[in-house]
Amino acid sequence: WAELTLERFCSIYRHRTRLALDWADGHDNLHLVSYEQLTGDPPAAFRPLCAFLQEPYVAEALEEHAPNPDRWPVDRHLWGGIVQQTKQWRDYLSDTEAAVLQERLGPVMALLGHEPYLVS
Repeated sequence: WAELTLERFCSIYRHRTRLALDWADGHDNLHLVSYEQLTGDPPAAFRPLCAFLQEPYVAEALEEHAPNPDRWPVDRHLWGGIVQQTKQWRDYLSDTEAAVLQERLGPVMALLGHEPYLVS
């Protein structure tokens, strides 16, 4: 989908993730929030993000009350409620590719707290 080889994707992901984690470890101007944190408990992820940005926490900001997909028709999921899963990885990767990806990125994924998917 991104016109990247699996090897190139792994290289980019590994490098950029390590850059972000290294920076976050030594600086206070980067706040990392995982997709899983944001979708699993939106208020719990959003409150510290607001504090980091020195903005007031407004619970209503978590939900689009007047969705208008025509305003920016990039992804229909941007206009609905927050959900934990919008896509299935198997629609984009074979089991073999997923196993290779997880093997190559396992250490970095573990640093981010990602559990490996079960691949048949």
